[in-house]
Amino acid sequence: MKLEAVHLVQFFAYERFTLSPGESTGIFGANGSGKSSFLDAVQIAMFGANSNLTALNAQADESTKSSRSIRGYCLGQFGENPEDRIRQRANTYITLVWRDPSSNRPVSMGVAIEASGDSEQHNVLGRYLADGVELTLGDHMTSRDGHESPRDWRTFRADLARRVESVCGHTEDLFFDSSEKFIKAFLLLMSAGKDAGSVALFKRAFRF
Repeated sequence: MKLEAVHLVQFFAYERFTLSPGESTGIFGANGSGKSSFLDAVQIAMFGANSNLTALNAQADESTKSSRSIRGYCLGQFGENPEDRIRQRANTYITLVWRDPSSNRPVSMGVAIEASGDSEQHNVLGRYLADGVELTLGDHMTSRDGHESPRDWRTFRADLARRVESVCGHTEDLFFDSSEKFIKAFLLLMSAGKDAGSVALFKRAFRF
């Protein structure tokens, strides 16, 4: 499987952004400009937004002495103080789009997260693994009176279920309440039903 796109909605400094990796991709910028946020976004999506599994960049900006968290990324936290954030509330989507080079079949996986300055923890609204569906950045957005905002999770979920059912004929193994089951299903899908490999080794691969 080849990673084709990383869609970010209300994640760190990005209201809506897509990164399309090539065969070899470099991300350059000054300290604190958000380079490591892309790697952390991939981690968060692949681990189903489980804070106990992610090893986020502990100090993305050495001058702020601030640690990173999923909640902080959603709110766009750039300093220690409550006012040092881009948004007070967030409806965050992180979606990774993969493609099988041999069959050209796409797979879209990701997480929907809500966060608020009034709560100390983020809330995972949903985890999704959509075989045969290529999500675009626009699929995560809605427009009203010329203003774009993230789609409501229920609307996004219902639309994704319809699309997967039209391709696969069912919606089994599409949404996951458990991050562990989400990871196992992803590894099984990536292995084309063969040996899915070790979940423990998969987790350790991100400890860099």
